[in-house]
Amino acid sequence: MLVKGDPELIRRISYSHVEQDEIFDLPGVVSRKKQLIPYFTSLLKEMGFRRRDPLQGPHGPAFGRA
Repeated sequence: MLVKGDPELIRRISYSHVEQDEIFDLPGVVSRKKQLIPYFTSLLKEMGFRRRDPLQGPHGPAFGRA
């Protein structure tokens, strides 16, 4: 798996590193949807990320929504 992004998230990935902090070996992982999405969702929750409304802009409601 190749990962690029927040260094804190990369640090928390528990799979073995193949090459520095960007490439990981995922033995036994056969389903991204059933295995990786729940894994990364839990990491993001641990870091305090919250689910965002896709219509919510970074500075408040988008498209006149309240």
